[in-house]
Amino acid sequence: MTLYEILSLAISIVGFVAVIISLFFVAKQTKMVSESLHESTLEHTMTPVFDLSKIFIEYPEIRKFFYSGKNIEESHDDIERIKAVSYLILDTFDYYFVNECLLSADYELNKSRWELWIVEMFQNSPILRKMYSESMELYPNDIRRLYQIAKDAITDSNTSANKANSLGLATLAGDLHR
Repeated sequence: MTLYEILSLAISIVGFVAVIISLFFVAKQTKMVSESLHESTLEHTMTPVFDLSKIFIEYPEIRKFFYSGKNIEESHDDIERIKAVSYLILDTFDYYFVNECLLSADYELNKSRWELWIVEMFQNSPILRKMYSESMELYPNDIRRLYQIAKDAITDSNTSANKANSLGLATLAGDLHR
């Protein structure tokens, strides 16, 4: 074997090892970018929820219109703020479906928790239902489906409570609402 052949073989071996090491680093960087993207998606998905929490901390008097089923009159001093918060909540729902569904690897894992929260928000907030019903064409069908589930649950709950009260079974009605 000539010196040229030995050098060519050595260079080929070094090149092959360099390619293997490069592939290892590319795989590691790809994994790191994927994890970073996942964390960023989660952070961006949660930001609107945290913004809502800040609003409810700053204006605790409006919580009852979103979490306690309290109606609000159009003449109420805070009606515009409450409508704006309603749209922010609806936009948060929309943001979830756009970002979480399209970008998250954990979509199926998180889906039931998000959907439960959305249904509960619709069930507990007459103003949110009203604002959604006036603008439902702006939001994805997934939200419409959850809105309908909430409306059906309210109707079923009210129907059951009315039947129970008409029979004088107030405790049964209380059990149905739990």
